[in-house]
Amino acid sequence: MNSRKILIFITILTLQSCYYKRVIVTKEEKSNIIYKNKQQYLYESNIGNVDTVRIYKNYPNGFEPNFDYWWRKKIVKSDTISTSRDFEKKYSTYPNYEKNKLKVQNINFSVDISYLKTEFDNELILSIYPFKEKFSLSGVKGKQYIFENKESENLETCKSNNYCVNKIVYEEGKGIVYIEKGNGDTWKLLKQLN
Repeated sequence: MNSRKILIFITILTLQSCYYKRVIVTKEEKSNIIYKNKQQYLYESNIGNVDTVRIYKNYPNGFEPNFDYWWRKKIVKSDTISTSRDFEKKYSTYPNYEKNKLKVQNINFSVDISYLKTEFDNELILSIYPFKEKFSLSGVKGKQYIFENKESENLETCKSNNYCVNKIVYEEGKGIVYIEKGNGDTWKLLKQLN
């Protein structure tokens, strides 16, 4: 009889360890995700150069995961689950997009933009790799967030490097509106092209 109670107790503990709360993302939070796949943005530098940046989903073939579907599959196929459920959309920038006529006017801008909400968050969190900052999006159009603390980078090398990004300003409702490069060039958002 005692062994039966122990077996039931262990079964209950095992089942509880497989359960993760579903992450709810409101319509308002989803509206804070301004980027869409294959959008193009036009930027102008402090010396008058103009360049285009394309935004694309950071998933194979533009696939956007359905976490509820894959979560059920993972539980069936796996005895242990190492990570908890979350909602995340990731985008990457593609500099020097094909429509650029002048390849010498290079913005050389490659970053990863992430919108994340876990079961422990009350709001959607914005982060841009390679920066350390993370911000809760408030939904207030025009509110700006400054990214300037990088994960790791040789600052001396960055000063002369056109590929290095020192600072990014992200504005709710517009996205990345200002870019400061390691070599001193600055780029401002002119407009979205599509």
